[in-house]
Amino acid sequence: MPPKGHAVLSASASERWLNCPPSARLCEAYEDKGSEYAAEGTDAHTLCEFRLKQALGIPAENPIENLSWYNEEMEECAAGYAAYVVELLETAKQTCSDPVVMIEQRVDFSRWVQEGFGTADCILIADGVLNIVDYKHGKGVEVSAKATHSFPSTRWVRWRSSMASMTSTESASISSSPASPMLSVP
Repeated sequence: MPPKGHAVLSASASERWLNCPPSARLCEAYEDKGSEYAAEGTDAHTLCEFRLKQALGIPAENPIENLSWYNEEMEECAAGYAAYVVELLETAKQTCSDPVVMIEQRVDFSRWVQEGFGTADCILIADGVLNIVDYKHGKGVEVSAKATHSFPSTRWVRWRSSMASMTSTESASISSSPASPMLSVP
């Protein structure tokens, strides 16, 4: 049975627990009350998922009437996100006949972090290239690609930290051998 909710050592909170390991268990004692910013970010992710599926011709129910924070800016961001992923896909198709796109994909990183799991906004796999697109809506608490440690293993944290020049809808490409994953920013 897959885990539900958030991992104790979640990718999104990895900067906190990497810098203060006891905080992971301490935070379990407190209710996650969320915030208006988090609710808006959730709505933005929902819209991004819909616009991307729409752009790829995947049937999806239009969520707009159920989005409390929907506005024109969010629509523009979602359209930009979808266009970016489609651009990555078209680039991948130039060298790969069967690239794979996974949207809102549950990922398991328990090999590196006990009970570690999360959701990737979009993963695009093509011959020799793995693109991970991490959408950040940018409201409330600032989250930069440079400061985010969303991949919780030392190797992935270093990879994630090296993404300083990337915008909120950019991704990184990883080509890897079993011994050493390498980063190349498109």
